[in-house]
Amino acid sequence: MFARVGRIQARPEQLDAAVSYLDEQIIGGERGLKNAYALIDRQSGKLMTLTLWETAPDLQATADLALDILREASRRAGASAEPVVETYEVVLTE
Repeated sequence: MFARVGRIQARPEQLDAAVSYLDEQIIGGERGLKNAYALIDRQSGKLMTLTLWETAPDLQATADLALDILREASRRAGASAEPVVETYEVVLTE
């Protein structure tokens, strides 16, 4: 399994706009998508996304789309910097 983690530093009062946009974009029909999460810290304005994928090719096939979605969420959240996106291999699950 593979994971994509996105991080946005937003204005705390605009987090809900970003989360609402992310919710609209996660359709669940992407090949290999197992789960998607959004985590927020309302005090600091931090937003993190986590998507889990069956295979590395499934994750890589959506890389450009994921970055576009995170950039738009970042804009809606009033972020002043580009989102940070990282990918990982999941090696431990419960």
